[in-house]
Amino acid sequence: MLEVTFAYVVATAVLLSFKSTRWMGAVSLFILLNANPVLGSVLLILVAVVCYFIFGKPRWDLIRKRPPWGD
Repeated sequence: MLEVTFAYVVATAVLLSFKSTRWMGAVSLFILLNANPVLGSVLLILVAVVCYFIFGKPRWDLIRKRPPWGD
């Protein structure tokens, strides 16, 4: 079962990496989360942490400090 899940994770990553197959990757991710929810959740959290460190912290200075209608 572990080999099948690993192959499914790899296939999901490949499908999500290309724009033309992204919808199939989303369906694959949904199936992966239904088939093995613990592993799928752990993988999603791991990917989020890796992306956080790769792309850096969000820039909060982009948020407007004044209301849009002016002072």
